Amino acid sequence: MEEKKEKSKKEIENEEREKKKRQKHLERQIAILLIVLALAFISFMVAYQLLKPKPYFEYEGLKVYPAKIKGVNTLFYLIPISDGREKADIVLRNDPRKLDVSVEVNNLLDGINMVWITYPPYEQDSSAVLAGNDLGSFTSKISLNTSYAMTETNSSGYPEITCENATSKVRVFLITLGNETKVYSENNCIIVQGEDYDSLIKAADTLVVKWLLTLFKP
Repeated sequence: MEEKKEKSKKEIENEEREKKKRQKHLERQIAILLIVLALAFISFMVAYQLLKPKPYFEYEGLKVYPAKIKGVNTLFYLIPISDGREKADIVLRNDPRKLDVSVEVNNLLDGINMVWITYPPYEQDSSAVLAGNDLGSFTSKISLNTSYAMTETNSSGYPEITCENATSKVRVFLITLGNETKVYSENNCIIVQGEDYDSLIKAADTLVVKWLLTLFKP
C-alpha cells in the first residue's frame, strides 16, 4: 500500500515535471513566433520605405519635384538649390528628362556681374515673356543683377539693349523666334531661339538646366 502511494507520488512529480517542460516549450515557441512576427514587420516597413513612391525624381544628380500650383492647371518642376546660406526653388515648365534642345554655349558663367533679358518688341508674346521671366528668375536667384529690355525703341519704357551691348562682364540674353529651336552664343550674347512661342520656353528651360548642372550638380 505504501509502495502504491509512493508510486503515485512519483507519478505526480513526473507529471508536474512534464507539465513544466511542456509549458517552457510552449513559451519558447511563443517567443520565437513573436520574434519572427517582429522581424517580418520590420522587413515590411523597410520594404515599404524603399518601394513607396518618392515625391521627387533625380535628373543628373539634381532632385526634381513635380508640383501643381493651386488654381493653375499646369504641372511645374521645382529644383531646390542652395549656396550654403540661402535656399531657393528653381521653377521649370518642362520635365527636364524630356528636354532635347541643342545648347551650344561656352563660358556661361565666367566673370558675369550683370544680365540683360531682351526681346524684339514685335515678338513679345506671353510665352516669350514667360521664357524671359523664367531665365531672369533663375539668374536673380543665383545673385546676378538682372534687368529686362527690348531690342528697339518702344512705348513700354524699356531700355534698348541688343547683342551689341554684351561684354565679358555683361551677358545679354536675346529671346527671339527663328527657323530652329536652339540656344547658341555670338560673342558674349546668348540667343535663346524657338521655332514658335512654346518652343521658346523649352529652350529657356534647357538653358536653365544646363546652368544648374554647371553650378549645383553633386
